[in-house]
Amino acid sequence: MQKKSIFLIFIIFAFLNSSSWAEQFDTIEISLLKEDYQAVIENCTRLLQDPSIQRPGLDRIFYLRGIAYSKTQQISYAREDFQKIISEFPKSKLRLEAKLALADTYFLEGDYQTAQVEYKNLIANFPKENIAPAVLFRLAQCAQRLGNWEEAKYYFQQVQLKWQKSPEARLVEELKIGEEAFFCVQVGSFTDRNNAESLMEKLKKDYYPVYIVEIKKSGESFYRVRVGRFGIRKDAEDLAERLKLEGFPTRVCP
Repeated sequence: MQKKSIFLIFIIFAFLNSSSWAEQFDTIEISLLKEDYQAVIENCTRLLQDPSIQRPGLDRIFYLRGIAYSKTQQISYAREDFQKIISEFPKSKLRLEAKLALADTYFLEGDYQTAQVEYKNLIANFPKENIAPAVLFRLAQCAQRLGNWEEAKYYFQQVQLKWQKSPEARLVEELKIGEEAFFCVQVGSFTDRNNAESLMEKLKKDYYPVYIVEIKKSGESFYRVRVGRFGIRKDAEDLAERLKLEGFPTRVCP
């Protein structure tokens, strides 16, 4: 009778413990969806300091914290978390996602050549996995950043040809990504074309060329005001800095 009671107490404790564990995961993921990345980092770190650190789901904690670190530009910490999943959890279902996220850390740092090497390794080893369209899309983005326009166009086409139903393929189609073979500076995006034309006329007094690019997304038109056509990204970055000093919001494209 005593053994049965002890066993029952153990089962109840294990159930309550696992329920609490699941609730904490839910709290972290809700914080991630709300873009409260600091809360994600703090809650994940607290769980990792828990004495029962060997519980199932530990890899998930590292992954969520790594994503939060990436979002807050704490790249070195993010990289450590993703590398830990890859090296210490060989059977993790998140291992491929961690490899992709690790490659993304180099892209976020602007180290496009290293990112490109990482993405190429991924697509060579996992060409048919679910991460493939994202990897091809990022390879195209790396090629764009490096000014390799034909290579970028090739990878965007691969996304559309091999992964037609993927979010990345829809994005390429909707935004007409890959059609431009130059760098430029975007200084505004409007749903009202009149506002875009007003800004364009203002900029034309000091800059050339200034033009509007119409983008359709989810059935809605966006009018983006852009300045310049450069073969070298550094030239676009210099113009962006000049425009920023004049009070314009800027983004170098692509």
